[in-house]
Amino acid sequence: MKKYGLCFVITAALASVLIGMTGCSSGGIRNHGTTLPDRTESGEKTENGSRETGTVTEYPETRLTADGFSCLRLHGRTVTDSRGLRLDWSYSGFTAEGYFSGDVVAEIRTFGDKQCYIHITVDGEDSVSVIEPGTEETVLATVSPGYHVITVRKATEIRTSRLAVSALRFKGAAVTPEKTDGLKIEFIGDSVTCGVGSSPDAGNGYSDPRDCDVFNSYAVMTGKVLDAEINLVSAGGWGVSKGAGKNNGRIPDIYRYTSFRSGKEEWNFAAWKPDVVVIALGANDEGADPAVFGKAVYDFLVTVRECNPDAKIVWMYGYLFTGFTDVIGNAIEKTGDRNIFLLEVKPDMSGGWKHPSYSAQCGFAEALTAKIRDIVSSR
Repeated sequence: MKKYGLCFVITAALASVLIGMTGCSSGGIRNHGTTLPDRTESGEKTENGSRETGTVTEYPETRLTADGFSCLRLHGRTVTDSRGLRLDWSYSGFTAEGYFSGDVVAEIRTFGDKQCYIHITVDGEDSVSVIEPGTEETVLATVSPGYHVITVRKATEIRTSRLAVSALRFKGAAVTPEKTDGLKIEFIGDSVTCGVGSSPDAGNGYSDPRDCDVFNSYAVMTGKVLDAEINLVSAGGWGVSKGAGKNNGRIPDIYRYTSFRSGKEEWNFAAWKPDVVVIALGANDEGADPAVFGKAVYDFLVTVRECNPDAKIVWMYGYLFTGFTDVIGNAIEKTGDRNIFLLEVKPDMSGGWKHPSYSAQCGFAEALTAKIRDIVSSR
């Protein structure tokens, strides 16, 4: 395979091509010292969101490596290291937008022996791609010359599969996305938040990627209904005071880190401030001493509040069991924090591996959406 050096710095030739393409000679978005045509003042959007391209047919080859990923919009808690952009958590990913032509290819590295499912959205059109273990590259999109928006999200959970994007190859130029200022929600949870068992064909196995699609979870549904940017910190089998069975995974132990799978880099809470933090934990603590569990809940609420001083906090419980409802309520009351709320939902184990079904996940999303609308002003 032919390799290219880091050539993301846009050439004068490309700049002139793009300016000629749109009929715009001044103003626009600056990127690595080059002025690109303004996306809002030049060109016409087609129905699928891309821009008309006139007679332009050739864009220069570009290979964007991880140290140049600042031009991407990153989603979720991601780590960039020598292996690339690490997509560990469910729903983590990136958006690349700009002027592309032909194949947009991701050079990747997989971890583990299971498939990794990713959702790809190109100009509003969704598709699912299955990344096999050992895959070194995958085509994210094949597009006609023009302005395009490409979003990649990891669907499978952190314990099932992980991948790293080491580079993107394409013809054209990416531009730095504009910052968004909408509602932000962080979800802290377990396998239910990851969407385990909610796929229509669930039954392949608890750790089978086909049965774990975060896009079928209440978290993603809620984010879409509220048009919110969301982060997920969720792992199957993990709890507050203990994990399920022999699993000793405790979410409070890793909450301050970007990813417990990729070193101990601390998450920058100041860089991404959620308006709402949703905690959906407690199911994997079944069997714990109520006093121990209650203290763990209280301590974790104190931690979450310390890290997110301005956020509304919702503890959603009851999706599998209800035995700790009063304990959680008492811990919330003990904090004296009037911006922490308990949301009770009905248990459901009719999906795969005695997890909530897709229908139940829809119900959780409906209840949570109503709660968030009630507690967050002007949304």
